[in-house]
Amino acid sequence: MSLAQTTELEAVNLMLADISEAPVNTLVGEVPVDASSAILTLRQESRALQTTGWNFNTTFEEVLSPDINGVVYAPSDAALDDLIEEEDMVIRDGKVFDRASGTFTIGRPLRARVVRVLAFNSLPEYVRQVVLARAGRKFSTRLLADDVTSRFTKDEEARAWASFLDREAEVGNYNQITKSPTIGRIVRRRPR
Repeated sequence: MSLAQTTELEAVNLMLADISEAPVNTLVGEVPVDASSAILTLRQESRALQTTGWNFNTTFEEVLSPDINGVVYAPSDAALDDLIEEEDMVIRDGKVFDRASGTFTIGRPLRARVVRVLAFNSLPEYVRQVVLARAGRKFSTRLLADDVTSRFTKDEEARAWASFLDREAEVGNYNQITKSPTIGRIVRRRPR
């Protein structure tokens, strides 16, 4: 028998069980206040972890194409965009803004490092575990005001974090030469 990955519903129910609340059958529609708080905490912790940008949610050198008006939109699920080609461009109101010319009209495709915020059920299991440990500890500490009775302890969170970093390093195949945009420009002889 194989075990399935932890779902968002299971994670919320684990958090509720930790404060001795009954599980819920769905996360959609009207849910009890504690379940709503657990959902919010889980999603906040997921977002906070993902905005840093990790191997599992980062696309390197993604092409962002302009629309018919020459405006380049950032992906709606993007947390962070680091425009590789253009140092003087930033994201404002979900669009690429050229600070040098003071306009949103870019008129050409851009390459970018895009960090996406994924839904909990789209995350790899090793990420789900660290998000659950962090969210569970924060949730139960807020509601119980007692770290001792919570099953989500700082030690468990630290173990989940260490496991996360180990797995991320393993699957990320990090390499200063191949994963660095600056070194990449030098190797490809591209000016900044």
